[in-house]
Amino acid sequence: MTSDQSSASAVSYYRVLYYNVNDLMSTEMNVTVEEQSVIIRELCAFCEYNIRVVAHGVNGATVSSEQLIARTLSDGQFSPAYKVNIMYV
Repeated sequence: MTSDQSSASAVSYYRVLYYNVNDLMSTEMNVTVEEQSVIIRELCAFCEYNIRVVAHGVNGATVSSEQLIARTLSDGQFSPAYKVNIMYV
């Protein structure tokens, strides 16, 4: 692979798309990052979220990842979710 080919296939950024499965009125939210990890804040406690990732590069967007379901927990009663980690391998 030449340096031109490798730069054309490089990922410029990732878009993490998610929504609250438990809330029928929830709209899909998104976070754009350049890193391969992200912290999503202000999630509702004890809820399930559908999460997927799309990589964007010079040639446009890739196909979306498989959808993952993640459940948030809480440190205390009525507090926001804290330190939820999801790893897709």
